[in-house]
Amino acid sequence: AQLYVAATGGVHSDYAATNNPYFEDYDGGNGALTTFASENPIYRIGGGAGAALNIPFGKGGGILKPSSLTIGYLGSEANSPNGGSGIFEGNYAALGQLNFNLGQRFALAATYVHGYHGAGGALFDAGGFQGQNVPVVGTSQANALSATNASSSNSYGLSAALRPSDKFSISGFVSYHDVTGFGSNDDYEAWSYGAGIALPDFGKRGNVLGIFAGAQPYARGRVAGANDVPYSIEGFYKYQVSNNVSITPGVIYLTSPGQN
Repeated sequence: AQLYVAATGGVHSDYAATNNPYFEDYDGGNGALTTFASENPIYRIGGGAGAALNIPFGKGGGILKPSSLTIGYLGSEANSPNGGSGIFEGNYAALGQLNFNLGQRFALAATYVHGYHGAGGALFDAGGFQGQNVPVVGTSQANALSATNASSSNSYGLSAALRPSDKFSISGFVSYHDVTGFGSNDDYEAWSYGAGIALPDFGKRGNVLGIFAGAQPYARGRVAGANDVPYSIEGFYKYQVSNNVSITPGVIYLTSPGQN
């Protein structure tokens, strides 16, 4: 088993497999340019301080192996001693994920995240990114929690990655989010999905050509006349200048970023 501990600023993708190779760069400037194309938005629900444990199982010869169970808990108000805050009484997100692999070519993960969110926050806020409860991915309709009451969320996701060869990779995800507000008319549902192809070592060893497309997190029926799907398309080319330097130009195209 592997133990992960975050003193502060951690997000779920720090310890859970995102199954999005060549796009996921863990915010390090080595993959996709956008948060959406980097990983399933389900990993951006909550963040902060906490711990996680990865437990391997299924070594007895199953088809999908090695397999593992990942569980984690992050609280975004761990550094506050005030009532209703702290690592257990404030905003938090608890994750459970089953990971399956077929050799080195196929990976699949099923993810569940339960979150608690204070009034006026955002669903996909990465635990209060840079100290503020602002969304890091998705539309305002998908992120806007009740301004006067706390909310809870139950999110479900699937992610998969297939690498037919060392020069070609396919990956994608889908997620559903059910938000329950503790006031009246505060409930809503959100969706997100996407897929991409990557060509590693394209033109030169270390380079990556990637194209990713899908729907940023969105919620219909919350704002009149704003029910369109916000599609996002990104193409980038990471060019490895030297062992220590790379540059990544790209193009990002969004449709209906306000769902209208």
